[in-house]
Amino acid sequence: MYIPIYQVQDFMAKLGIARGFTIETLRKNRRNGKFKVPYIKVGNTPYFKDKDILEWLEKQSKDG
Repeated sequence: MYIPIYQVQDFMAKLGIARGFTIETLRKNRRNGKFKVPYIKVGNTPYFKDKDILEWLEKQSKDG
């Protein structure tokens, strides 16, 4: 399942993480290398696999 960048915040909220995933924050963090999740791009919109987001989140919880 692919999630467009503008729906990542809703995806995270469903997991119980309601903060830090606005589209502006994600874009900034992607540019700065803080949100290193593989994606495909359709037009100007990046799409992420839900499993890749979950893997990134797990890595953050172990590093943090």
